[in-house]
Amino acid sequence: MVVSNTLQNLRLDIQGSTIGAQSGSEAVERVITLQNRGPDVATIELWFEPTDAQASALLQWGLFDKSDVELVLNPDEKIDVTLSFLIPLQAEPGFYSYEICARSPQYPNEEIRRSQQLQVVPSAQEVRLRNEPKVTIDPATDSTHPDALQAGETLTFTVTVENPSRRTDRFFLHCPDLDADWYSVIYPENMAMASGKLSFTDGLELNPGETGAIRCQIHPPQHAPAGQYFPTLRLQSKVRSELCLLRVVYFTLMVNDRLQADLVPNAQTLPDPDLCFRVVLLNQGNIQRSLGLQAWDVERLLEYRFQPAEVTLDPGEEAIARLTAHPRRWWHRIWRLRDRDVDFEVLIENRLLQLKTDSDDTTLQPALPYPLPVGKVLYKAQRRWLFRLLLLSLGLGTTVTLLWVIWEFLVWLPSLKPTIVDFSTPQEAYKEDGEPITFSWEITNAGRIHHLVLSPKDFQSEVVGQTTYRLDDSATDSRLPQETIQPLLELENANCFLADTEPSGWLSPLLGAYRQFVREPESQSLRCRTLELATGTSEENRNPLEQGSYAFELEVFWTRQRHEQTAPPNELSENAQVPRVQQTEQKQAPLTAESPDQEPRLADRTVVQDVVVAPPDPPVIIDFSAAAAEYQVAASRRTPDPSEVNASAETVASAESTAPSAATPPIAEAPVMLNWTIDNPSEIQTIQILSLAPDASANTPTVSFDFTNGAINRDLARYCTGSTEVRLQCANVPTQAEQVGEYTFYLRVIANRDGTPEAIAQPAPMVAIKPLAPIINSFQVNGVDVLAEPRQVFDLNPALETIAIRLSWEVENASKIELSPAPGEIQDDSINYTLSAAPGVETIELRATNEAGEVVTRSVVIEKTEAYVPESPLSLPIFSVPSPSGGASSSGSSAPPSIDGLEPVHTPPQAD
Repeated sequence: MVVSNTLQNLRLDIQGSTIGAQSGSEAVERVITLQNRGPDVATIELWFEPTDAQASALLQWGLFDKSDVELVLNPDEKIDVTLSFLIPLQAEPGFYSYEICARSPQYPNEEIRRSQQLQVVPSAQEVRLRNEPKVTIDPATDSTHPDALQAGETLTFTVTVENPSRRTDRFFLHCPDLDADWYSVIYPENMAMASGKLSFTDGLELNPGETGAIRCQIHPPQHAPAGQYFPTLRLQSKVRSELCLLRVVYFTLMVNDRLQADLVPNAQTLPDPDLCFRVVLLNQGNIQRSLGLQAWDVERLLEYRFQPAEVTLDPGEEAIARLTAHPRRWWHRIWRLRDRDVDFEVLIENRLLQLKTDSDDTTLQPALPYPLPVGKVLYKAQRRWLFRLLLLSLGLGTTVTLLWVIWEFLVWLPSLKPTIVDFSTPQEAYKEDGEPITFSWEITNAGRIHHLVLSPKDFQSEVVGQTTYRLDDSATDSRLPQETIQPLLELENANCFLADTEPSGWLSPLLGAYRQFVREPESQSLRCRTLELATGTSEENRNPLEQGSYAFELEVFWTRQRHEQTAPPNELSENAQVPRVQQTEQKQAPLTAESPDQEPRLADRTVVQDVVVAPPDPPVIIDFSAAAAEYQVAASRRTPDPSEVNASAETVASAESTAPSAATPPIAEAPVMLNWTIDNPSEIQTIQILSLAPDASANTPTVSFDFTNGAINRDLARYCTGSTEVRLQCANVPTQAEQVGEYTFYLRVIANRDGTPEAIAQPAPMVAIKPLAPIINSFQVNGVDVLAEPRQVFDLNPALETIAIRLSWEVENASKIELSPAPGEIQDDSINYTLSAAPGVETIELRATNEAGEVVTRSVVIEKTEAYVPESPLSLPIFSVPSPSGGASSSGSSAPPSIDGLEPVHTPPQAD
């Protein structure tokens, strides 16, 4: 079928047929041809509309294969659009009327509507279903209204079957989702037997058009799990073996939470090694139970233990838990004066299971047995106190003796021995250039310190130097090497003092009381802060330590006899220095073996590992940059001679501060100034400044500043601050970069490390020196500046001859000057410009460009008007054309009398 429309601009053709479409089959297609016969590009809107209520289903079945975006047609262009109808299986047979419509906004008066019809015929499957048996279940159930069935009850329902076919058939009912003992199928009696006899058949036999009923009973076992059930009933035909009809029965097996609990036996005797109760639990319901078991008595005399303490029971399952009882207090197991009868109760609680009610969303706990099991324990007396008393006496004596031994040999005597509480150095690394190594320590019981030994050891654990310190002259020992002994409290580089020891630990009060009992003086600590051990090579701090890693060992030697100090202990504090001890001529007698308490013995030692003596740090460039982000060529530009760099630098530096300015202007005048900061400058030999252009070529000579014996260069010193040992800061150091261009400066620092030169370098961000901006001082037409008259009017003579004007200008800082529209680039500062003889408007623009490409323009508008020619044969006055040398301006010439009153058109001045 082909339908066409003969309208002027749009054309619509429809091919294909939708008559006899079958439901549930493949899609039915109609091909629609659209053509744009008009002169414009057309955007076509294509749709279809149902013509009645029955046909409204077509909106869900139909689909175009092209979107509205694709329906854009050029003049005389065609396009095919396929309309597909996918008819569902449940579609009602019949005729569906609809219209195919098309229109375009480009042709508003043309709208196409074509009436069409879709016929749906029944599918082969639907025809086959009409001969299937009809099955109904009474009572009917669904998922929202299931039958409620108590445990042990029977659910009976009737299955009615109608045979619509033309053949006698026999039907059989099965339920494959249930076990065979869960349900029973009862077919009706066979009435065709002999008179007086009835028999039950194994199926339901129905003649054509006959209806029969089958009874089915569902009887779940007593302990079947509660919950929702939806078994499927399957009805099969004997004649048509492929026919299988399914129906679902919904029922809910209600919850039965009966639980039985018994305690066997009811009474036991304690103490009894075989005391054991058994709790017998039987789940008589149809849900799984998880139970926790506890027991308690009113007086809380016994402790009860279940094995297991939690029991899980499936429906119909039985479990036994063992219960044992023990005295709650340990002494009741060995000491009890009288008999007691203890009644206890077994507590049962639900664990991890809740039941949801049918009426609402609330949950309920399964029921527990009531009353709970109750038992009794016969608690016998225990009288063993005499044996316990004997054990207590022996234990007490042994404990007292052991405590005395521990106190005397493990607490009191160690408390008298000097102990190193703290020994440390504030740094892990020291420099070899004379920086001293400092130590801090704290040693308890300073009164018994005989002497101290500080020994540095190298990586091979060999002692490379040893220093012995005595507390004062009273500790001098003739057996010690006198050349190594130093009086500790008299050293100027040591902050050592005696301080009262603050008690610490839980035994401190006992030790303090015992010290007062035996009249032992209060213990004092020796505290030293910043005790220096120099590592340099100067005469004052000569020391054998060189570059490397060392371990420092501190040893404390003591005697049992206490040494009295020359200063009273109450005058010594942490904030007050101990006065120096006066030398005495009386020396202590040499120690002998007859006085063992005076023999020095090692009391304590400790080691500080990995103390590094390192060489000085190499120089580090912390910061290097230009003083300003951009520079501009100076107004009077001159290329400096390299020999004048110091003189020019000196002149610039005198005008600026040696420290960097707090706020650098965005654009400064050349030359470029540099700022840098260098840490650890003590080993600097030379500082070099060089710069590179973008093509990696050197665009300024290299400038070098030499350091002699670590002293800063004299030419550079005026720009720098800081120390040559810690940090060197230089600001506004001038360079020879004065020309236009881009500069990348590099700071190169050469240091002398162990006789070997080492160099580091760091670039600064690129700095550009820009040229001066171009300036148009004036732009004149016949001597008149265009800023005064940006629009000038010239009258053409009757012969329409060209007009010559004189253009002149003054421009600064420009590398190129152009006039447009003609003649383009020019070199002079004036030019004769010829205006065309045609009336109209011309714009003349002056463009000045500098080396960086910056452009500034100025323009003037020239308006040319025709001369007035009167009708009378009077001769017209001849107006002279202004001479290029600067005659009267054409804009100032008077107009002919016939056009008297015509004023030149003025416009506001234009910005440069």
